[in-house]
Amino acid sequence: MAVKRIQSDMDVVTAAKIRIRNAFRNGVPVYMSFSGGKDSLTLAQLTLSLIQSGEVNPSLLTVQFVDEEAIFPCIEKTVMDWRRKFMYAGAKFEWYCVEVKHFNCFNELSEEETFICWDKRKRDVWVRQPPPFAIMSHPMLKPRKDNYQSFMPRVCMDGITMTIKLREKHDFPVIFLSAKSEEVDKIMGLDMGADDYVTKPFTPMELLARVNSQLRRYKRFMERLGSTQISRTVHTIGGLELNEETVEVTVDGEPVKMTPMEFKILLLLMKNPGRVFSADEIYERVWNERAVNTDTIMVHVRNIREKIEINPKEPKYLKVVWGVGYKIEKQA
Repeated sequence: MAVKRIQSDMDVVTAAKIRIRNAFRNGVPVYMSFSGGKDSLTLAQLTLSLIQSGEVNPSLLTVQFVDEEAIFPCIEKTVMDWRRKFMYAGAKFEWYCVEVKHFNCFNELSEEETFICWDKRKRDVWVRQPPPFAIMSHPMLKPRKDNYQSFMPRVCMDGITMTIKLREKHDFPVIFLSAKSEEVDKIMGLDMGADDYVTKPFTPMELLARVNSQLRRYKRFMERLGSTQISRTVHTIGGLELNEETVEVTVDGEPVKMTPMEFKILLLLMKNPGRVFSADEIYERVWNERAVNTDTIMVHVRNIREKIEINPKEPKYLKVVWGVGYKIEKQA
């Protein structure tokens, strides 16, 4: 197929900056692979310049470097310098250490070699000591099987990693759309927190149906969660209702004014309908101190009864169990 060349008035650097800005535009995490090579240094310099000019948010950026045991000292120093620059700018820098796939000695090369080791005795030891801040293990890392090319695509915020990070803070539905249709891929995605796993090819109508299904489920879950939280703070006995959050009491829908101590006593009794509390126990629970003079409880109970009962002499809610204490009567 013939390639048509079109003259552009935009240079490569300007085009690269536009793409970097676009990567940060949506406010989602941005992951940048860093190798210490020329292309990597150019991208790093452009990204850092945009951070310093305030055009992109450094808190969204995670720079990732994979150390394959045998990197040259000059590369290690370069990466160290850039790690410092990015971290000073407010970005995160992850330094992974990968045990290489093979330790091939000179004249023992194979198609799978990662690097040449000149000393056979070093086949099973680290060629150099990794830095103390290096990440030596990762859920997606396969020691002695991975190399830079195989590890990075899996750790650079793929669906699995993103789901793990999302589940640390959020419970909203996650649907995987993937070309990986093997059973092990589906199981891993669902085990890591996905709510559904859709493999390609799929039709738009099928995807829409699955999205709507997850949203319905999530909506019902949030409604139930909200009602559960409300029920824990709102106590209702017949026409008597007490709201802990708003510190309000109503009787048959009509608000009733109460003092702080009256409210606490009523709350204690309403949270335990049918249970009898002695005056000493009420005092110790409400005042948080040893009961000395419980006459005040009798006064508070009389005041509460006058406020919530239609006929205080024949109470419906707050009753006295003579010689024992007080209780809120359960309502049918």
